[in-house]
Amino acid sequence: MARRTRTAKALAQRIDMSYFKRRAPLRRWVLLLSMAAPVAALLWIGGVAATGSRAPFSSGPVAHTHAVFGERCERCHVTPMAAFRSHVTDAACLSCHDAPAHKSRQTFTPACASCHVEHRGSVNLSAMDDRFCLQCHQSLKTTDGVPAVASSVGDFWSGHPEFAVRRSNVVNRSGLTFNHAVHMKRDLLGPKGPTTLECTTCHAARDDAPRDHGREAPGRMMAGVTYAAQCASCHTLYFDPLIDAQVPHDTPEVVDAFVVRSLRTFIAANPGQIGKPDPPRGRIPVNYPYAFPSAQAKSADEWVTQRAAAVENHLWQTTCAECHGVGRAQLRPGTPLIRAIVIPPVDIPKIWMPHARFDHRPHRLTTCVTCHRSKADVSTGDIQMPSIMTCQECHKPGANAAEPRCFECHQYHDWPHAKPAVHGFELRQVTN
Repeated sequence: MARRTRTAKALAQRIDMSYFKRRAPLRRWVLLLSMAAPVAALLWIGGVAATGSRAPFSSGPVAHTHAVFGERCERCHVTPMAAFRSHVTDAACLSCHDAPAHKSRQTFTPACASCHVEHRGSVNLSAMDDRFCLQCHQSLKTTDGVPAVASSVGDFWSGHPEFAVRRSNVVNRSGLTFNHAVHMKRDLLGPKGPTTLECTTCHAARDDAPRDHGREAPGRMMAGVTYAAQCASCHTLYFDPLIDAQVPHDTPEVVDAFVVRSLRTFIAANPGQIGKPDPPRGRIPVNYPYAFPSAQAKSADEWVTQRAAAVENHLWQTTCAECHGVGRAQLRPGTPLIRAIVIPPVDIPKIWMPHARFDHRPHRLTTCVTCHRSKADVSTGDIQMPSIMTCQECHKPGANAAEPRCFECHQYHDWPHAKPAVHGFELRQVTN
């Protein structure tokens, strides 16, 4: 076997021990670039700063509502530190915005900027992530230990409790006797013959609603149903076949005064009617249960007194009682009958969900009965509020689903308790 001629020592002598003293081309370029890049950055920042631009220091464009301050960082970043490094304080926000806290019993109040995240471009600052709400409402604690609504609220599609009006089996105690199912039957007898009512016949969007910090805007709320606008065309208030007039839809005292005044006016113009029978029924239904005195009266005053008693008996026990729960109070002997009539006041809630807001406008593509089961309403006490499961059919996670986050229906700030904002800025202070 031949003797090995190359040893480790001989091989080691071939290694250049001074390689680190000579700069390789790649290392040379790395060094040059690492020196040139900061210099170029400083020159660029200096050049941009010389023109007055704040772009190098900005975290991004502000929301469209704050666009007027887009180039004035110091307007919001007002702490003694460098303007572009300081955080926005609540005092800076409150200098322009009058934003009351959520509830006086809350144990934790987040900073404005922690929920209303700026520098994300032209976005809605109130479109907050659910995690800001759930940090309190997932395990709600109050100063007195008694939550007003629910102690635990999660995501809308999985952890939100049933709406209170449905959860507590609330009964409609509006003071009216009304049945949706009856009014939605086909070929109802209307003023111009058979007709079929639709939901929009009586219910319409309240386009004149005032703005209240996004809670109530034109078209969001539904206008209230009134007798004059919706009911009067079918439910007339004619009270006497001799008089072509209807009693006002008002208090018993006003109705009584109108009836007596109308009868006096008629008999004064037609004195020959005293002692004569009435003509055919005319406007009064054939099944009118109270007969008018025909030949008993001997004078105009007697005719008015007898006829007014018959008219008002019909009004209080038939006409008005069809919708109102008319009662009689206990009075001392000799007290006029009109003072005994008691009609409970009508109290229909304008907002059935006081802790949330709802906008009818984006829901107009669907039919009303999709959410409001009106045809199944066979009792006065039924409430036409949909269940939360109805809303969850559309408001759920997914690319083609409706927005399910908390801000869609709720607002943090308790706007009904907001105080008027103090306007302390001149136009030049805002725009310059």
